[in-house]
Amino acid sequence: MSDRAVPVLPHLRVLVVLAVLNAGAIALRVARTGKVTLAFLAWNLLLAGIPYLVACAMQQHWLRHQRATPQLWALGGLWLLFFPNAPYVLTDFVHLHGYGNPLWWYDVLLLAASAGTGWLLGLLSLQLVHRIVTAGAGSHTAWLLVAAVSWLTGLGVYLGRFLRFNSWDVARNPLPLLGAIADRFVHPLAHPRTHAFAACFAVLLAVSFALLGELGASRSPRE
Repeated sequence: MSDRAVPVLPHLRVLVVLAVLNAGAIALRVARTGKVTLAFLAWNLLLAGIPYLVACAMQQHWLRHQRATPQLWALGGLWLLFFPNAPYVLTDFVHLHGYGNPLWWYDVLLLAASAGTGWLLGLLSLQLVHRIVTAGAGSHTAWLLVAAVSWLTGLGVYLGRFLRFNSWDVARNPLPLLGAIADRFVHPLAHPRTHAFAACFAVLLAVSFALLGELGASRSPRE
């Protein structure tokens, strides 16, 4: 990490544009139809923003202390808990209904904008955490973290989409959540869809993250 000042929200302008775009698109649909069918996307995007905000807090903490403090570990745990909420928005395409819906084309664009925003928020927050781990523990450890987080995220998204758990259940309803997770580790062959989904999702997330890094590197000035 550089010693120069780093903005608290390094991607503020991009996030403001995306927030206005998504909020406007959702509001327009509600005004046009008089229904709040896809208004839940606003809540999902708010949840998707939590890991990014936590990652920004981690970055500021690291810049002040330059070491792994208990507070940084606590922030890291909070980040990992909420991180699946960001890429989870991609699965909201399950709510797309084409037959008998004259606005299906608008819903496609709305869902794509929301999914893209959530996915980008996830990648940006993972990028911030990756930089912290790289500075503190080296590049190899940072990439191992990316691989582990990608797989855990795939599992988390599966638990959210198919079993309807969410991040709050860690505190509100922990025993059924822990039971579902333990069952999939103890009896992996009994849950092939879980592990196939987690693996595919992990590959997509990790490859997206690697490509984001390559795009950033290609735009950086060469010495």
